[in-house]
Amino acid sequence: MVNTTPEWYLFNLFLTFIAFYLFVVLISIFGLIFFRFIQKVNKKEWGLHFLEVFIISFAIGLSIYIIICLILDIFMFFNFYSAYLSIIVIDSAYVLFLIYRKKLTKEKVTYFISNIKKRFTKNPKDSFMFIGIIALVLIIQIIVQWRVITQDFTLPAKDTWGSIGHMWHLLDKGYLWRERHSIHYPRAFHFFIAAPVLINPDYRFAYLYYKFVGIPLLSFYLFIMAITLKKFFKKNYLVLAGLMLTLISNQILSRYCVLTSTLIPTIMILISIIIYTSKCPFYLTGFLVQVMFLFNPAIANCYLPVWGVLILYKIISKNYRTRTILLDELFKPLILIIVLLIAHFVHTFFVLNLSLYDFLNAYAFFFYGSLDTSKAYNFLFLKILLINIDFQISLNTLISLNIVISSFKDLEERLLSFFIIFAFIGLFLPTKKCFAKDTII
Repeated sequence: MVNTTPEWYLFNLFLTFIAFYLFVVLISIFGLIFFRFIQKVNKKEWGLHFLEVFIISFAIGLSIYIIICLILDIFMFFNFYSAYLSIIVIDSAYVLFLIYRKKLTKEKVTYFISNIKKRFTKNPKDSFMFIGIIALVLIIQIIVQWRVITQDFTLPAKDTWGSIGHMWHLLDKGYLWRERHSIHYPRAFHFFIAAPVLINPDYRFAYLYYKFVGIPLLSFYLFIMAITLKKFFKKNYLVLAGLMLTLISNQILSRYCVLTSTLIPTIMILISIIIYTSKCPFYLTGFLVQVMFLFNPAIANCYLPVWGVLILYKIISKNYRTRTILLDELFKPLILIIVLLIAHFVHTFFVLNLSLYDFLNAYAFFFYGSLDTSKAYNFLFLKILLINIDFQISLNTLISLNIVISSFKDLEERLLSFFIIFAFIGLFLPTKKCFAKDTII
């Protein structure tokens, strides 16, 4: 008989947290290698604090890691030694290299810790209140998700059974379940979910990890959102409001409870905001677009128009040179995206043995239906590259005289529509009055 006591649930939740965040730290250190190399080539200081560097390094590390996983899958060699131990060895070698070159010394660590203390002593009330807000929101989040994952049913959705089947096949056989893997379904999601389980590739641990990982994954999302909000807003109550608005969204909570492939792209959107608002080179967003595409192409295709408007906004601005903008913020990111996606296309065309037409047909079906002659114009006019967003219905519902609750429910269901609307509007709003000049944390 399976143990279902609260202590048993808490113990497995603890193991899930350890496995997930160990993977996050390893990937972030791995990404830090590429981050520092790019920063050295760029020869500029980007004005980032430690947590922002950690978050961006995670995105870069995940992007490179997925490429490695696709290559390992080609040779059917995805296992602890190739996919996990190799990252540990590289991270350890990098840390030892920093110590050897005296770039990581006891004095620098002490200075880093004292610098954090100064941030707290400068404004202790605001700093501790910010930490308290994060802790409060995380506790509320765990309580809300706890009710879902500890129900009598084993997994909260039918799709999760299929996903855990693909996950276990990857762990057991060393490659994706190609015979039953949809052409258009993002393969990167299985690599991401399976990676922490490589520590202990046991079916029971894999199942329980899949059952509980939505909690640390959402906590990671909330942590990044808190850092992003604190980067902008002066008042802690605005940070709290932003985090609570996330928690009351059934759309977001349901995604994290059933573990859909949209989870990581939403995190990449938050990381892109950090890049936009810092002195980082714009082409770093190429890593984010690649991750979005490999996890959920729909999110990537909704992100690209906003990305394009940001470039256009800088082109028409008097403070920028058109030639520099086109080179640094259009051509460099596009070249980086193409290079990062080479492994994906090789895996698609050669391993899965697909033709270009099969690939486009699956891609079109994923968004709008099967690509045939009668619907060819949809493809030519890029209709498959856009989500079917009915702005008119969304706006009519928002301003209608119906019950307020119904309006908010429909707003939530059309979250993506309003995200795009407000993203475009937000580009031209005066933000200096709302944003802080500096960041405490």
